[in-house]
Order: sequence, then structure tokens, then C-alpha cells
Amino acid sequence: SSSGVSQVVILAAGLDTRAWRLPWLNDTVIYEVDEPQVLEFKPRILAESDAAAAARYVPVPVALGDDWPKALTANGFDHTEPTAW
Repeated sequence: SSSGVSQVVILAAGLDTRAWRLPWLNDTVIYEVDEPQVLEFKPRILAESDAAAAARYVPVPVALGDDWPKALTANGFDHTEPTAW
């Protein structure tokens, strides 16, 4: 992206809707890290509103007390790329 940041991580994302409502550049990847049951519930609620993510959305379902950095990497996060947290 023009800012040099191509990936965004939202920890404990809950029902945050930034991946859907902000004007991301097409190459931006949004990683949302949260409890599995939260990330299972969220898409159902957003589907009811016909929301569509403006960037590539990657949910990372992991208990926050577990090794979430490992789960983030397993889902494609690249620690060498500039990232907004």
C-alpha cells in the first residue's frame, strides 16, 4: 500500500468492523485474532447486513491465552512485512 503497510492485525477483535467499513487498499490483509466462538459468530451477523470486507480478511481463531503468534503465522502472517497493530 502507499503507506508501506500491507497487513493489519486486530487482537481480541470481537465485533470490530474495521475490515468491512474502512477503505483499505486492495492488497491489504486484515488478520483478526480472537476466540474461536467469536470468529464463528461474527460472519453470521455481518452476513445479515450484506457487509463485504474491503480487504483480504483472515480470521485467526485461537484462545488468546494460547500461542496466538504461532497461529497468526500459520494463517499467513509475515513478520517481515510492515504491519499495523
